[in-house]
This record gives sequence, structure tokens and C-alpha cells, in this order.
Amino acid sequence: VDERRKNVKEGLQKVEGATTRKAEAQLIAERLSDLFKNGYSPGDVAILMKTRTDAEIYRNALTRAGIENYFAVGSSYFGKLELIDVLNMFKIIINPYDELALISALRSPMAGLSDDALYWLRNSGDPAVRQHQVSLWDSLKMSEVIARLNPKDSEKLAGFVAGFQELRRQAGRETLRNLARRVVNFGDYAATITAGQDGKQNLANLLKLLDLAADFEMSWGNDLVEFTDFLEHQKQIEAREVEAPTEEE
Repeated sequence: VDERRKNVKEGLQKVEGATTRKAEAQLIAERLSDLFKNGYSPGDVAILMKTRTDAEIYRNALTRAGIENYFAVGSSYFGKLELIDVLNMFKIIINPYDELALISALRSPMAGLSDDALYWLRNSGDPAVRQHQVSLWDSLKMSEVIARLNPKDSEKLAGFVAGFQELRRQAGRETLRNLARRVVNFGDYAATITAGQDGKQNLANLLKLLDLAADFEMSWGNDLVEFTDFLEHQKQIEAREVEAPTEEE
């Protein structure tokens, strides 16, 4: 905010008193729109904040004004939901008997099962599963289990199991980057999250993951277990990676 100037055409007047953050954010968005019309680009601009408490207010104002924006403020990249979804898929490619990762993958858009279906599966709702103490992964391959779900969940689960088994068969023949790409696109995952809230940012984060996979492979080799351990470690220590930009800066 330029305190020396008094109107929007010359600069922003200092916001004081009862003026809300939303009003300030709107003024900033309007000012930036004027600047972009006169030769500046979003890559020339940064909004500095002491805390991220009201960051979404400013980001929403910029988005409404059609201004591309992204966070670069201590936001944990490796803790993003889309990264966790992919990480869980990597875990069950390595070991499909990892039930926590498997449940998470089934709940994610990778499979998209309902909460009712997950509860029934997790609590061994099928008598055959209870009788033989079959693992969750093995139970998913039993036709009688799939048949007991509602038609929508049954179709989703059958599609997930068939696609996942093929993905596991191909995993050892792929480079890390290509495997990561296959996982990102599994079940139209990338398209689904791109269509949702913060879609561009989600997609940019996934594309950054593909680059990380390529860099890791170049330095450490084509080892999915090692790469998965690396991602998990980064998530656990809450690495302070910034979100990936959605366009060239």
C-alpha cells in the first residue's frame, strides 16, 4: 500500500479504521489489474504478509479478478492432499497389504468408494471374509465381496482392482517418472482434482512431483521403495517446500 498516494489511479490509499480485510484485498486486486493492463505481469508482483491468517481473503480477491496467484509462504508441499493420495498409491504398489494406505487409496478419487462401503469392507462385512480371516486386499479380489456392495461402489471397486493389478504388473518396467505419471492419471485422478477447487494448483503440484521423480531417478536410481521413503520422510518432517507455481514466473 502506497501511503503517499490518495486514489486508485495513482496508487492505493492506506486502509485504516473499520475497513475490512476484504475491502483491502479488493483494492489490491483492482490496483494490480490496472498494472497488468499497463505492461506488468503477475510474475512481477508479490504480496508480503506477516502471517497467513487472512491469506485466503487476498487470494480469493485475486482469483475473482482473474489474476493468477499461488502461495509461497511456508506451505508444506509434501503434506498436500494430492501428494498424499499419490504416496498411498506408491505404498500399495510396493505392498498391497498395507491396509492404512489401501483404505486411504480406496477413499481417495483414485477409487472414490463411499464411506459406507469402506466401513463394510474394513469391518469384514462379508461372512466369507470373517470365516477365513482374509486380508483386506485379498477380500477386494473376491467376487462375492464386490457383489455385496451397492451397484455404484461395486463398479468402482471392480474398476480399481483391475486397473491397480495392471499398474502393479507394469511398475517394475517403468521409470520412476513414467510410473508417477501413470499413478497421477490412474482413474482419471488428475482430471478429477483439476476440476475441483484450486484445480490449477493441485495439477501444478502433481506436475512438480513428476519432476521430483525424474530428479530422484537421475541421482539415486529407479527405486520406487527408496523414492516412497523419501516422500514419506519429507512429509513426516513437514518439509517447508513452497507450492508449485501454476505458470512460468
